[in-house]
Amino acid sequence: QQYYCQTKNLFINFQYTNKYYQKMLIIIYINDVNDNIPICKNFHTNIQLNENEIQTNIYQIEAFDPDLGENGTITYSLLDYNQYFSINPSTGQIDCIKSIDYEEYSSIDLHIIVSDQGSQIQLQTICTTVHITINDINDNTPQFLLDNYSFTLFSDMPRYSIFGQILAIDFDKNDHLIYSINPNPYITINIHTGYLRLKYNLHRLIDQILNVTVQVSDGLHKNESLVSIYIKSFSDAQQPILLSEQAYGLTINESLSIDSIIINIYRRFQILSTTIDFIEIIHDEIKLPFSIDQQGMMTFFSFLFFLLIKKGF
Repeated sequence: QQYYCQTKNLFINFQYTNKYYQKMLIIIYINDVNDNIPICKNFHTNIQLNENEIQTNIYQIEAFDPDLGENGTITYSLLDYNQYFSINPSTGQIDCIKSIDYEEYSSIDLHIIVSDQGSQIQLQTICTTVHITINDINDNTPQFLLDNYSFTLFSDMPRYSIFGQILAIDFDKNDHLIYSINPNPYITINIHTGYLRLKYNLHRLIDQILNVTVQVSDGLHKNESLVSIYIKSFSDAQQPILLSEQAYGLTINESLSIDSIIINIYRRFQILSTTIDFIEIIHDEIKLPFSIDQQGMMTFFSFLFFLLIKKGF
């Protein structure tokens, strides 16, 4: 007895050892059954894509199916994000067909479906995930929190006093904002924090309005805002606020939640809020993550602070 097998057919030869025998050839045809799920070469892939960029062939999916004929013929499709991407059903080439804003999506997990074309039953699976990191591009112009800023200063305000802050925001993730001010003999601005500082006395500008232009830049885009400063005389009858403590230490728990109220400044220094027209937290070098309202309530963000209280401002 002897036999051998080919890819699709099985040939079996029978031979009898009796004196009288007969040879017979039996051919068995093996029908391929669609019993294999398509498999991708890579289960997970990481790629990068710049925001606001339409690009073809950002990645090529490779899959295989060991079944024969239509049972092993593969087609590709997307599970989601069809508004931004397309995939060639035959080749697996992925294209970006619509620009993506980083501020909307910083990353996308694109799931790829692979199907075979079995005549009786079709098998499909999510065979791979393409993790797409969206690169942030400097495409946003810095925006000031206010269209215009206005301040009222007393004519006898000491030189080098900090009297206000100009703030801008930029929706681009890694942009570092730089502030500048048009040349003038009275006002300077901290390039990093936007704090305004008096560099010369204002006695000659009583009852006048000083207009300066502040500019903010992210290195590529620029924006401007007008700052109007009204100077008025300081009444001799007014007396300065005398605080019971020149310095005050405060300890907070590092696990304190954001927007928690730390302390009421008015109660701490035993002064009536009705005697205070202006109160703010200042520091010339960095943006401090604290806030304070006109009722003296200090709200937590993080770390140390300096406090400036001015009367009649």
